[in-house]
Amino acid sequence: MKREIMRNIIRAIVICLLPCMGSLQSIGANTSNTTESESVSIDGFIYTILSEKEKTASVRLPCEETEIREEMSIMPRVEIGNTTYTVTTIDYIAPVVKTLNVPPSVTSIEGEAFMDNTIIEIINIRANRLKKIGYGAFGYCSNLKTFDFSKLPDDISYIGGQVFIQSGLEEVEWPDDLSEIPKCMFTGSPIKKINLPPTVKRIGKCAFSFTQLDSVSIPANVTIEEEAFSNNFYMKKFTLGEGCELKDGAFADNCEMEKIVLPERTKIYGSPFYHVLNLREVHIAGSVFFDQNSYLTKRLKTFPSRRFPVFHDKYYEHYFPECFHYSPLYFGSMDPEYKQNLSTIIYNTDEPALLINNHFMRTSDYDSATLYVKPEGVETARNFEPWCLFSAIKPIEIVTGIDEIETDSCSGSEYAPGVYGYYTLSGVYMGESFESLGRGVYISRTADGIRKIMK
Repeated sequence: MKREIMRNIIRAIVICLLPCMGSLQSIGANTSNTTESESVSIDGFIYTILSEKEKTASVRLPCEETEIREEMSIMPRVEIGNTTYTVTTIDYIAPVVKTLNVPPSVTSIEGEAFMDNTIIEIINIRANRLKKIGYGAFGYCSNLKTFDFSKLPDDISYIGGQVFIQSGLEEVEWPDDLSEIPKCMFTGSPIKKINLPPTVKRIGKCAFSFTQLDSVSIPANVTIEEEAFSNNFYMKKFTLGEGCELKDGAFADNCEMEKIVLPERTKIYGSPFYHVLNLREVHIAGSVFFDQNSYLTKRLKTFPSRRFPVFHDKYYEHYFPECFHYSPLYFGSMDPEYKQNLSTIIYNTDEPALLINNHFMRTSDYDSATLYVKPEGVETARNFEPWCLFSAIKPIEIVTGIDEIETDSCSGSEYAPGVYGYYTLSGVYMGESFESLGRGVYISRTADGIRKIMK
């Protein structure tokens, strides 16, 4: 009797649950249909819903094409199901198209979206300004020769590192309001020319390392992080504005650099110029600050390999054939017989800074180079470290060739054509960029002669 009652109870429970099970199956079917309608394929692109609330979608181009397309265009809006979505994000573009047209609706390019894409050559971005470019977005795009940098995000925090690492970019024109260049942004790219706006305040680690720059002009008050311009084997000269901070290795391993000019209020941390093999002359303004643990230049006879994981011997030899004989600098031990040609240090001060336990230069440089200071500072230099280590210390003798010439007023760069260089009235070389000079009176050497100018 009891068993019969239990069977009836179980039977009643099952009968009650049957409608619920049907509902569950219906829900499962509806979920499946929803999943199928979350994306749509149009002309090879796959558009996927990002936000149902904001009605936005992302786009990716998978590697399904059998032939390389010359040109393709992303749609600004797509219809998924019965709803229209705005395409705001590029997720991934496979190496199957040479020219890609990006509509104004796109505001975000995700990290590694184009990475390793060796086919893409032109990206036409029609947006006024992107909001985000992710980490390594265009890394290793070796055929990407141009990019409209006016499309960079307003906020640097939305530009990832290594965005153009080992890309094909050769020239960079920045937007006027750029404040910071992220780390490793152009590492290994064959960049030959950059134009830094005066708004730049920080250049990140390795931002321009292993490029093909032969010169660079840096505005005033810029922090140049570790190895920002290192391993630029064609760089012969650079111009610093006043008040820049140079971190360890900022210009390291630049084998063609012969002259270093440190203007007023420059701050030196670590060793920004180590392994500058052809260095001949150094000019130091009187107000330059040296951290107690800093070296201006140094060179070790042997040191561990500094191989970068993204580089290899064939890449190095291909892009820098003239400097390939320096390869022991990066892939083994340095030749102990190689010597710098440093002969002149001009320290424009009558009070050389006391730097305790700081050798400042390579040991051999103290014997080969002559230190020049203002006449009032010669005796101080002979008693203060590290200047007392120089075998030859002499007073600065300035020969400018200027005698009672009227001072011209100059508010712009009108003297730029034919300029050989700008100097202080005491003869300290300040570089070739008028814009980098602070307020004051200077000597201008041009093709037309020598004159005083006032800024």
